[in-house]
Amino acid sequence: MPALIRQRLPNSEIADQLVINVATAKTHVAHLFAKPEARDRVHLTITAFETSLVPHRPAH
Repeated sequence: MPALIRQRLPNSEIADQLVINVATAKTHVAHLFAKPEARDRVHLTITAFETSLVPHRPAH
């Protein structure tokens, strides 16, 4: 899910990508934001990179 958040997808598109309903996607995103380091989607993405949860892609 952090990789989808990194793409700046709204919850509805995250749900479509994961084949889950929007309410479930919102719940998962909320749980990720419950982590102390995740104040918003940007900080969540940074945390995902720092913990190697999402691999770094070089800029094009």
